[in-house]
Amino acid sequence: MSRIGTNIRALREAYGETQLDLAQQLGFDSSATLSMLESGTRGQKRFDLLEKIARHYRISEGVLFYQTWGENGTSFPDFLSLPVDDKKRIQDLFTGMLPVLQSDTALQDTAFRNAYALHQEAASEISSTLAFPGHAFSRCLELYETCLKETPLPEAAANSLWWLLVSGLFSCYPGTFLGLQKLSCKMISKQEFFRDWYLVGCEKEDIECEKSRKASFRKQHHKQIHDLLCMLYASSSGVSAAVYYKALLWYFGLNGTGFRMGECRLIGSAMLSSLSEMGNPYAVSCLEAQARFHNV
Repeated sequence: MSRIGTNIRALREAYGETQLDLAQQLGFDSSATLSMLESGTRGQKRFDLLEKIARHYRISEGVLFYQTWGENGTSFPDFLSLPVDDKKRIQDLFTGMLPVLQSDTALQDTAFRNAYALHQEAASEISSTLAFPGHAFSRCLELYETCLKETPLPEAAANSLWWLLVSGLFSCYPGTFLGLQKLSCKMISKQEFFRDWYLVGCEKEDIECEKSRKASFRKQHHKQIHDLLCMLYASSSGVSAAVYYKALLWYFGLNGTGFRMGECRLIGSAMLSSLSEMGNPYAVSCLEAQARFHNV
């Protein structure tokens, strides 16, 4: 319990929350219970609180229980120092994790060429405004679908997955993007962004609402995602993109399993790390972009 208490305090301070901030998220009017949890003097009968805390910080309970930050060279990121208010750094992260693919062969196809031009403009718009361009989403998918009916280009399949994943992020985590928009306009501070817009609410209604958004996304796009992945796996040049997008779907909790966000993030991270070690160019680019963003 002492280790768990240390981890709770490290997480809370990394996100700029006070004991009272977290206590109120857990449904308490004072910080007394949380203080006892952090000191390790209470907890054996409060696993319900530990589950809520793990959800709140988007980590797995295993990480909360067994990771010890500060030992063996491990440290938890200081989230308040991350450049979440720097548009150029956000753009670099976005581009590194979600590249828009093209090739000379693909650009010879008229439908793909038109889709790619619109896609590039939309990707730049998303990364700079953090708003989702619904018109470009529909039009790009339509053009890529036209292309795929005639020629099964892996670039068209991968770029279609790009759109579906990005639309899933906006529809399943709307608060995060709204908070980033407010932050970029200097309407809120970094601390307010993480506390009020990024971290998960501990109330049952908050958790059920996020589950409902994810279920709706999967119901609407499951078959489309499955078919696009199969198309990529069937192409020797598309396998790298297929396994990369499978990892991203896990990483962002959009894979449709019963796992919580923390477990999904842990599994997705492990997949990306393994793919990077095997030389997957998309995973390498993704982790390099994350490292630059975290100044590692």
